[in-house]
Amino acid sequence: MPVFDHSGVFGSDTLEHVVVMNDVGFYADDPEQSPRAAGYAYAPSTLAILAHEVGHRWLAYAGAAEQGLAGPDGHWAYVLDTGASFLGGNQIRANDDGSFSTTAAMQTYGPLDRYLMGLATAAEVPPFFVVDDAHSFEPPPGHAGEVLGPESHPETGVRFQGTRRDLTIDDVRARIGDRQPDTPSARIAFRMATVLVVPAGGRAETAQIEKVERIRRAFGPFFRAATGHRARMATWLPTT
Repeated sequence: MPVFDHSGVFGSDTLEHVVVMNDVGFYADDPEQSPRAAGYAYAPSTLAILAHEVGHRWLAYAGAAEQGLAGPDGHWAYVLDTGASFLGGNQIRANDDGSFSTTAAMQTYGPLDRYLMGLATAAEVPPFFVVDDAHSFEPPPGHAGEVLGPESHPETGVRFQGTRRDLTIDDVRARIGDRQPDTPSARIAFRMATVLVVPAGGRAETAQIEKVERIRRAFGPFFRAATGHRARMATWLPTT
């Protein structure tokens, strides 16, 4: 991906990544519950949505779209066995009859994610697979009546047909080279500020501030667990 620096637009010379989480009203009061908005119905929690957006700092590119592993919008393909990545795809089981079933979704940063984030070595990424020419999805409609296909949001309990294509981390490395910096040298500590934006001249409601605060407090431990305790995200700012 191209490298650019727009940090000055935000009044900072150290800002590296911006996440936009949309309207605070889209989310449940409990950050561990599913969002209220129908457009986010595929996600198990607000924290999973935030982990998804934070994950775009690293994912999911790596030439993946050209290999049928991801869409052009930076999300893993529905038919990629990602280990239930926040960035899409699913945990997929190959059934004895030749079909495939999705068994988990949006639960963690998967093995390939962690490699691309600099949190796992190539040797720690087990073989995985993608299902080419996927068809005959059962049940046919997904979240909010979505017609299922390779670019669909992750969803469990779906059975489909297609042709399995086995892959290893070496297939990824052959296309983009080794991850730099590698795992011993990669950054593992990050800090995140949380900002609630209100209309000009308006004031945030107490309930809105409290909701954002619950998300902020919960995300640090959530992120650490999702990385297999290999990285940490501080969600508070130093006073000086």
